[in-house]
Amino acid sequence: MFNRLLHLIYAPLRPLPLPRRIYRRLGFRGDYAVRIRPGTTLRLVNPPPHRGPRVYWDGLYKGTEPQSMRLWTQLVRRARVIGDVGAYHGIYALTAAALNPAAHVAAFEPLSLNARILRANNVLNGSRVDVVQAAVSDRVGEAAFGFNPGRAPSSGLIAADNRPEQELVPLTTLAVYCEQAGLPGFDLLKIDVEMHEPQVLRGMGAGRPILLIEVLSDAVGAQIAELLPDYLYYWIDEDHGPRRRERLQRLAKHSRNYLLCPAEKHDLVEQAVAG
Repeated sequence: MFNRLLHLIYAPLRPLPLPRRIYRRLGFRGDYAVRIRPGTTLRLVNPPPHRGPRVYWDGLYKGTEPQSMRLWTQLVRRARVIGDVGAYHGIYALTAAALNPAAHVAAFEPLSLNARILRANNVLNGSRVDVVQAAVSDRVGEAAFGFNPGRAPSSGLIAADNRPEQELVPLTTLAVYCEQAGLPGFDLLKIDVEMHEPQVLRGMGAGRPILLIEVLSDAVGAQIAELLPDYLYYWIDEDHGPRRRERLQRLAKHSRNYLLCPAEKHDLVEQAVAG
């Protein structure tokens, strides 16, 4: 009852451009709705410590990756097999499932705390996503996964960092997942794995999906380019939209994503870029 009252109080404030230091204090327990398009919404859990979540206050298209999300919502509509690698709480995967119910959507999240929230979000939205609690790499097995308590998105395989907390997690590959699930391969992938992107691509198999991928360093960009020699690159400026690039580089602190496409799917990407 109290949370329902809070949502009624917050409703007239949500359209306002509140600064982060303000809306983070306007928290609540339970779940909340986020509109994807007219008539289509997501319901998401607000996990502890129950602060005001950015997507609640800013909406799906004014958050940290507004242009990336806009492109994603265009691309998911024509994909048949969609993967969200490094899914965190699943907003990309859940959006894909909501916009394209006929697609097979898989979300890969290794950290147990995040996976629990992802599963709860999936249940709230009809359990249409296959949630896989594993880190995606170029081999099957196990590995130590490091994370910073209180900063769940900042996590990664120990080989690449020295984060203070560790969790032993299973490793899988995209090729193994598709083989076990009886799938021909992914058409569309979002990959955000804190500089482990090259290993994910090495385990992808023979498919040629469109990729929404994070590039955190020039070195990682060079490795990705070597693995995908005939792909076209669009850097996603989160303020102004995508731009064609010849190299994969880290260009801006808050615009770290690229849209990569094989030449034979260039028309699909051009349509998405045009909106």
